[in-house]
Amino acid sequence: MNTDKAFVGIDVAKADVEYFIRPAGMSGKVPRTPEGLKRLSELLGQFDVEVVVVEPTGGYERVVLEEMFAAELPVKLVPADRVRNYARSLGRRAKTDAIDAATLAQMAETSVGHVHPWSPPPSEVQLARELLHRRAVLVEVIGAERKRASAARNPLIAKSTERLLRALAEEKARVEKQVEELLPTAPDLARRAEVIQSVKGVGRIVALTMLTEVPELGSLSRSEAAALVGVAPYNADSGKKQGKRFIRGGRARARTALFMAAIVGIRHNPVIKQQYTGLRSRGKDGKVALVACMRKLLVHVNSLLRDHAINSPTATG
Repeated sequence: MNTDKAFVGIDVAKADVEYFIRPAGMSGKVPRTPEGLKRLSELLGQFDVEVVVVEPTGGYERVVLEEMFAAELPVKLVPADRVRNYARSLGRRAKTDAIDAATLAQMAETSVGHVHPWSPPPSEVQLARELLHRRAVLVEVIGAERKRASAARNPLIAKSTERLLRALAEEKARVEKQVEELLPTAPDLARRAEVIQSVKGVGRIVALTMLTEVPELGSLSRSEAAALVGVAPYNADSGKKQGKRFIRGGRARARTALFMAAIVGIRHNPVIKQQYTGLRSRGKDGKVALVACMRKLLVHVNSLLRDHAINSPTATG
């Protein structure tokens, strides 16, 4: 076994997986199959691996993460936008799988100390997440089809869109029923969802989306939670110029759910409504005020889950 510390970058595609090992400079490719990934984990087992870095690639990375975790290799999943920004900071404009793997390995060595190691969620939580993803797709398709229906002038097209909308609505209801039927098998997820739903403006789907997309909620600081979801304000100042604050990155599905909760909260949650109207009366832009409300909701939810964990019977024994 090589006793030197090794830092590994893995770039995942549909068919293959490229890897790069620093500082050995070893690189290669294996098929994204159980046999190929097993060969890779056995190769890495010959090194004293400090960390393996992977970026999201449309779900193809899942089997790689699972194999690394099963092989007891410390693996971290880093957001794609952070990887791209890191590559740009190195002056790397070209993009190939091999270059990406080398970039990820360099990132593993220098820039992921703050990232929590990846571990698989419980199977029922993963199933809930996949069902919620499916529901989100159906909601998007329904919205697009409604626009087509409103613009349809031909009666045949109008009837076609009506039939499709009915079918889509039935499928959406079916998926939502499957989510509800799953909850009794995931009591911890169900309890945490109830805690979040105690906040006015937060419904079942929003609560479950937040929990499945950001399972770390309840164990994060205020700033960590805001950065993870992508509602942390970043400065854009230079010299005497004070630019507008902006947000970027984060987990998009969780941010979308939080956006919906904030919209409802502005109308029905007195605390959120007061914050929004107060910011608007001080001349803040509507989007800026809305993001501030999203951040306030997130911080409150995070603290509620933290208090719930501290006070729960399982936590206190």
